[in-house]
Amino acid sequence: MDTILLDHQLQETLFFEDPSFPIKYYVDNLNQWADGQVPLHWHLGYECFSAACQEIEVQVGFERLRLRKVLCSGNAEDLRSVHTRKP
Repeated sequence: MDTILLDHQLQETLFFEDPSFPIKYYVDNLNQWADGQVPLHWHLGYECFSAACQEIEVQVGFERLRLRKVLCSGNAEDLRSVHTRKP
């Protein structure tokens, strides 16, 4: 099962090998997360999502969006969560 390290304000702290190139790349299988979803969290910087095998739902702030291809979220203060779409 995958995990994400959050502080008491749900902030994820990201560490970059090279601070001049602050980009991280993850490939998540949502079935490996508890309840099939990435926990609600926020962090500084942009976040891009893509759905390869199925439609997913992404929560950005208070808005829930259905995602079939690619979504980029750039507001650093928005809470984010990702989970599989239930039929």
